Amino acid sequence: MSLLLKSLLFWICICTLAMGAPNQITSKILAGQDVNLTLPWMAGLYVSQTNSQCQHADDCYDNFKFSCAAALINQQWLVTAAHCVSFHTQTLDSRAVQLFLGEVSLNDVISYQSVEQIIVHEQYGNSEDYKFDIALLKLTNSVLYQPIDIINDGKESLINPGTPMLLAGWGRSIQDGFYYYPDQLQMTQLEFVDSKVCQEIFLPFTELDSAQLCAGGDGVHDACDGDSGGPLIVNIAGRWKLVGLVSFGVQVCALSGYPSVFTRLSQYSDWIKEQGVPANESTLGGFQVIWLCLLLLMLSLKLMALIRCKL
Repeated sequence: MSLLLKSLLFWICICTLAMGAPNQITSKILAGQDVNLTLPWMAGLYVSQTNSQCQHADDCYDNFKFSCAAALINQQWLVTAAHCVSFHTQTLDSRAVQLFLGEVSLNDVISYQSVEQIIVHEQYGNSEDYKFDIALLKLTNSVLYQPIDIINDGKESLINPGTPMLLAGWGRSIQDGFYYYPDQLQMTQLEFVDSKVCQEIFLPFTELDSAQLCAGGDGVHDACDGDSGGPLIVNIAGRWKLVGLVSFGVQVCALSGYPSVFTRLSQYSDWIKEQGVPANESTLGGFQVIWLCLLLLMLSLKLMALIRCKL
């Protein structure tokens, strides 16, 4: 069977199910494809570059620049990486962060959501190994966008090494051998890496724990600078679930044999509840499934076109 046919059949199967050694560690989508369909739970974070110490004025933060990604987990709360909103153990003032939902191009963003509260895991920042790399953002006002459910332990046990996952973000990408920061949301596929195998890979640099997971490492597809906090999702029994957040990787993006490391969200379900975050009572309906299925088919067609060019 040809590679083209295998690729097409793989994505058709996914849609069918849905419808039913470097020396430095750094936080950091390579080989991704443009996303032209809205992912309603996908958020982009902008952080103020103003260094003034604001005490009372609400308008003293300005010069906002794109920084990270996040995921909407109910109508008023989002989850992202702690290192996106906390620097040197100092959590950003909520007024220094704003975000958008419902757009795939940074050029199309015309309105932003304000943040009322930022909660960084209390154990984050005690070391330099990105453990407890998770933070919650409470919006000032509730939104109508469709959230995504966080995977639970039972469902996560169904994920085996090699299971395909999808990663989305606006981080650094590469084209014709040159790095650039895309305005258009990118998405790529990564495969789940066995935790013990990943621990051995990173042991010279840091010790991973059960609250971290790995994906990627094929030397082509990867997260990169600017993808931090971005959602890693997986299809389980026809439902897309949020399984991880981009945390860190080796300094060189898409280095063969070195997967990216993600915050394993199933391990933080209790902590999220303890922060007063209500459970997402909305169900993931057919719209989200259709969006992602169409996107997967588009990715497949682009891959087929690239392979034809090489042939």
